[in-house]
Order: sequence, then structure tokens, then C-alpha cells
Amino acid sequence: MPKWGKYKKCYRNEWETDPELKTWIAAVTGDDSKARCKYCNTEIRAQLNDLKEHGATKKHKSCCAPSVKSFAVPVGSGVGQNTVKDDQKRRELRIATYVACHTSINAVQDLSDILQEEMGAFKMHRTKCTAVITSVLAPHFREELKADIGESPYSLYLDETTDISVNKLLCICVKYRSQKYNRFVSTYLGLVNLLTADAQGISDAIVSFLECGLDIKNMVGIATDGASVMVGKNHSVFTLLKQKQPSLQLIRCVCHSLDIVAHKAMQLLPSNLDYMIRETYNWFAHSAKRQSDYSSVYKTINDGGCPLKFISPSSTRWLVISDCIERILEQEDALKLHFSLVSSAEHCYAARLLNEMYSDKSNSLYMHFLRPVLMEIKTVNKYFQLETGDTLGVFRDLDRLYMSTLRRIVKPSVLRMNNDSRLRELDLKSSSLYLSHQDADLGSLFQQQLDASTLAPELKDRISARCFDFLKEVLVQYQMRLPASMEMLRKLELFFPTLVMSKIDRPGVKDLPAEFFSCSVDILESQWRNIALAGFSSNRAIDAFWLEVEAFQDAGGNQCFKDLALGVIRFLTLPISNAHVERAFSQVTLLKDDTRNRMRLRLLSSLMDVRSGLSRNGLTSATFKPPRQLLARFDSSMY
Repeated sequence: MPKWGKYKKCYRNEWETDPELKTWIAAVTGDDSKARCKYCNTEIRAQLNDLKEHGATKKHKSCCAPSVKSFAVPVGSGVGQNTVKDDQKRRELRIATYVACHTSINAVQDLSDILQEEMGAFKMHRTKCTAVITSVLAPHFREELKADIGESPYSLYLDETTDISVNKLLCICVKYRSQKYNRFVSTYLGLVNLLTADAQGISDAIVSFLECGLDIKNMVGIATDGASVMVGKNHSVFTLLKQKQPSLQLIRCVCHSLDIVAHKAMQLLPSNLDYMIRETYNWFAHSAKRQSDYSSVYKTINDGGCPLKFISPSSTRWLVISDCIERILEQEDALKLHFSLVSSAEHCYAARLLNEMYSDKSNSLYMHFLRPVLMEIKTVNKYFQLETGDTLGVFRDLDRLYMSTLRRIVKPSVLRMNNDSRLRELDLKSSSLYLSHQDADLGSLFQQQLDASTLAPELKDRISARCFDFLKEVLVQYQMRLPASMEMLRKLELFFPTLVMSKIDRPGVKDLPAEFFSCSVDILESQWRNIALAGFSSNRAIDAFWLEVEAFQDAGGNQCFKDLALGVIRFLTLPISNAHVERAFSQVTLLKDDTRNRMRLRLLSSLMDVRSGLSRNGLTSATFKPPRQLLARFDSSMY
């Protein structure tokens, strides 16, 4: 600094209105010969020249540039430096949240340089961004979730997979009643690295994982696919966990079961149908020239328009065969013409074979028969994949699917002589139950096309018989794979609002599933008897109805139906399918792909925590505002 002048220099209040100085200058209390920079937290000689020189320094610009307009500190507050640091932390937390949700962490390298050039004080590269995600953001969302679950009952979704780097992972999701939002929530809980994928290894991994904050005694049930290691009767994950939690319930995934029903029944139809569907997709999947040639044929036939792409018959997508058949039938005429042209122009065996299949009317008849049947199954399957909805309604839709299929092929006398409960327990292997395939309801469109075709009568009869056998096998598979779901429907119907509020034909306390209630029979009976007189609306969904019942208070301010409602809420925490954990695996696959195959489990799980935490709270990376407690975690200990 230059030497002090001969005359004393004093701080001038008019500097606080100078456009170059007003945003950062402040007086020094008790010393009018100096001025203070609010952003650098330094003292400068109270001389205009020195002040302007300070304002031009690199240090000053980096400290104050991003905060000049929005974060000015009151004169004399003494907290300017902390305010700037907190502001910088918030910006870096928001950028790290955006990176966790939308892009690779490597992208923050260039992004940081751009933001630093445009904004000034911003320094965050790959290492710091990773530390913020794994040590600041992810622990925040995990602790928030565990606090929201608290001592409430919960159920787990379980599934295991192998990632791109051949690591065996167990994904755990949870369904619980949220104290924060007063509704049932399904969300991601965690990823566990499996040392062994047998029943003992998986159950030990689950128990060890739950010890970090959840009580296994509050676990109501587990939802899994139908793998024997998960649901076996003698030695499985379920039986081992049941030893630690005797009241544990098992829910087999209905979505998996319906997919297997369709797959088993499809095996009774000609195998060339599967070949035809698969090879139609393969023919166009990797050839731009074939797609262009087909598009020209399609536009010629349909007077313009673009054909929709064909769908891969993937084995990992539930009932995707329904979409494949739908797409082929929509473009059947164009496909028939295309393969007739290609088979004569190209020396290709696959083209000739596909041309013969599309020219064979029997294949078209089979697909017209399958389309409505598979569409009904797929529709119910989608209901079970919904995050929210009427829990009782989806089980009733499943029951209607069974009953409607039964009525298509069973004799009317059998239907008249048995009620719905007995119809669900029929011996479907008895041939005396069924109509002949000529009298069965195989679909009006299929029947019209069958009658109009020029096929030989023997071939028509054989096609009808095989379609009839398909429906029989669907019924057998329903009965084999869905009895647990029908039992859950029976229990759910006991708590249906209309039945609960009815003054007649109400079930007795002895009919209620006692394993979900922790109170005495006397208390349960009293509350069950009185709830019908409380005036609750019976037009609400079952979930919302019982949450309202639990919150109800009498004149004394007591929750007079709390014990009854808590038992039903405990029952309603049971999942209805395993769809949520399958969605989580889809996210894992997107995060850890070929380009990021070295990602460790800690970072992978942290990215999932951030994404699920935002989704659970109805936020996005743009609307997320880091709370103040996150700033305390943001220090050197996060590395």
C-alpha cells in the first residue's frame, strides 16, 4: 500500500451510494480512518484510490461477484464471509443434486469451469461432487426416510440381480405409512452386495441391513417373485426371516404370475408363432435399408403416414408379447406385401420363411384370437404395477379376469350350481366341466374370420381346438398361481368401507385376520361394533378411509378407533406386487452401464438415494432447496 498521506483520511458516507463501492463497502466501528470490505472481510485505508484498487483485485472479484446482487450483508453485521460461504455451498449442493439426477459425474468437470468463468466463486470437480453426493446428500435422504418410517409397520420388496460388472446385488424397497404425508408410500430403501445368493446369504444380508435403523419386529411382510430361494416351504428367505418375525406375511408378485400364466398357455399354440413375432422384429431392428423399403410399402398401402416400429419380444418385460401381436396386426397387410416382394428379390431363407408364415391364414387367426385375451391379462397386470390406486379394486379386477375366462368355456349348468367361492375351487382337470370347443366363446372377431376363411374344415377345427386348449391352460395356471392373491382379496373385502359401515351383513370379529391386531379381543370387538355408527363416508378408497378412521377423535379428544385402524393399516402396508423393485433395477441399469461399469456400490446406492428422496418428496433437482442442516455436513470431513 502507498505511504499514508500528510492529512488524515476519514470514511465518507457518500461512498455507500457510489455504484462501484456501495455493494461491498462498510464502515469500521470505532475507526473512521478505515473502510471494510463485506465480502473479503478485510480493512482498507479510507482513501478512494485504495478502495478502487481493492475492488479491482482478483481476490475481491472471486469473493463478491456471484453474490453482489442477492446476498448483501447489513453494515456492521460481521457475517459477510459466512454468508458468502453458505451461499456457495448451496449452489454446489444444487449442482451436485442435478448431476446425481440427470448426468454422469464426469460432466461436472467442464460444467464447473463454465460456471466459474461465468459466476466467479465456484469450484467443484469430480472428486468433490462425488463426496457431496455420497457424504452429504445421500445420508440426508436416508435419515429423512428412516425418521419418516419411525416405529410404523412396513413391508419390503425384495429382488436380486447381477449388474454389468457381474456383482450380485439385492435391491430392497419399502412400503410404509408416511407420518409426514399421511399416506402409504413405496420407495427405494437400499442396495446390498451379496456374497452368496442362497437363502441363508440373502436373509443374513437383509437382517444386517435392517440393523442400521429399522426394527425387524415392525416388518409385516415381504413381496418377492416366485423364485424357490425366496418362497420355498422348507428352506428359503421367507422361512428364515419368519423365524425372527413369526407373523411375517409372504406376497408373491401377481405381475410375475400373470406373465407366467400367459407364457405357459402360449406353449400350447404352434411354436412358429413365437418365431414369426421374434424374427419380424429382428428383420428390421438393425437395417436402415429394410426399414426404408418397408416404409415405402406402408405409405403406398395406407396413403401416407409412417409405420410404428416393431417391439422386441423381450423375456424381461411382462406380457410384452401382447404389444408385439398388436403392432403386427395393425400392419399385417403391409408386412404381407413387403415380405412377398423381399422373398422374390433377395436370396434369403428368413425372408422366404416369413413370407410363407404371413401368407398362412392360420397364423393370422391365432394372433386375432390372442390379441383380446392377452390384452385383458395385460390390463390387469398394469393395474398391479400402479404406485397408487384402489388396492381392493385391483384384486377384484383379478378375480373378474378369472371368472370371465371361466364363463367362456365352462358349461352353464356348472356356473348355475356353484357360487363364486366354489367356482374358484373347481377341479379344472375334469373334462366334464367344459363345453365343446365348437360351443366355447373364442371371440366374435376370431369366429367371424375363421368362418370367412377358405381353410379346410379339418384345419379350422384344429385351430379352434388349440385356442380352446389355450383358455383351459390359462384357467389352470390362474388356479395354480393366484390362490394367495384370492385369499388376500377375501381379507381386503372385510375392511371395504361399504361393508364396514353397513348395519347389516357385517362380518363378525371372529372373521377378521387376528394376526394384524395387537389389542385384546374385547377392545377390538367394541371398536368394530361402534365404527358403523360413527358416520364415516363409505364412498372413499379403502386406504384413505382407514387413515381417516385412525385420526378420528371423540368428544374427549381420544382416538376411539385407533387400535382397529392401526391393525388395518398394518394389513394395508402389504405390497400388491413386486413392480416397485423392478423399477429400481431399471434405474440401476441406467446408472451403471457399459460406460460406467467401475462404479462402486456406495456411489451407486447414493445416486439411488438422491433420486428416490426427491421423488418421494415431490421435488426435482430444480425445485430442491438444500436445508440448513446440510450445510453443516459440507466440510472437509466429507472426503
